[in-house]
Amino acid sequence: MEKSIDLTQMQKLVEEAEQVASIVKDSQLKPVAFEIILGFLLHNRKTSFTGTCKVPKSDQSKEEIKNKKNEGTMTWLEELKEENFFEEPKNSSKILSALAERGHHLKDSDLTLPLQKLTKRKLLRRKKQAPIEGKREVWYYSNW
Repeated sequence: MEKSIDLTQMQKLVEEAEQVASIVKDSQLKPVAFEIILGFLLHNRKTSFTGTCKVPKSDQSKEEIKNKKNEGTMTWLEELKEENFFEEPKNSSKILSALAERGHHLKDSDLTLPLQKLTKRKLLRRKKQAPIEGKREVWYYSNW
């Protein structure tokens, strides 16, 4: 039998989950951590959170987990490169749009470091170009 929870109790649990999840530095893992912590708090309302909890083991094999660890912005950009996406120069908003079409919704700042790394590795070339209507110059990325 589940007990009901009022709005005040829920707000306290959300605040507690946010506080604990704020420890996580990775911006992509933070929402996942929050969700797990809030689920734990909702499930175990009678007990207080001590800072440790056991997360149920995944049904995924070690190989699937290893492959999933290799996913991320850098991998997605390398996939675009392999598909000749950068044959014509593209700015960050075009890159973000292409990644969003594949289900990878990122912020502009999520691209900065990976694009710099690909440029330093000479996989991509970057050049500042003046956009239309006198706005500030923008970096455009293309194949090396």
